[in-house]
Amino acid sequence: MKKLTMVALGTAMSLGFAVSAQADGHTCADLTFTPAVYEMWPHADDGCLEVVTRDDGEKYARYEAEVVSQSPSGTYVRYILQDGSKTPSRKVNPPPGFEAMIGGEAMKIADLNPRQKVNVYLPSSAWAQPEPVAAVEPPPPPPPPPAPEPEPMMPETAGNTGWLALMGGLFLLLGGALRFARQQ
Repeated sequence: MKKLTMVALGTAMSLGFAVSAQADGHTCADLTFTPAVYEMWPHADDGCLEVVTRDDGEKYARYEAEVVSQSPSGTYVRYILQDGSKTPSRKVNPPPGFEAMIGGEAMKIADLNPRQKVNVYLPSSAWAQPEPVAAVEPPPPPPPPPAPEPEPMMPETAGNTGWLALMGGLFLLLGGALRFARQQ
């Protein structure tokens, strides 16, 4: 699986050597790449210079690579990051027959000179697509709270006997206090 991912990513990255593109309204800050891209190239976010649309409507993230050296085993490049710094040198193996467009002329990848800069385009299929949001109905509103029970009321048949009993009790206390005072 890892080898297949590496081959697919290498193919996608090398496709860009021959892609002609025009500017689009998207920016690199809008992109999140698939985990396979980050696994292969942790600088995917920092190296993206712009998002372009090809003549067929396909969107690509544009990177700039500088050829470091050529060897029988492959081409070594360093990618230029947004801040102008460069990544460590890494080997790329585009499929046979891929060419770079230099000054309007097709040139084999193996024939590129050291320090020569080329644009590399990563297709939108390498970008992480946002998770589809399932349409969820909002939960129904909670039922209204039950009405409070009315407080029980005293029957209106009762009279003022409660006040009379209280007054009587106070008079008894006053009488007891006076008796106690006289005996002293």
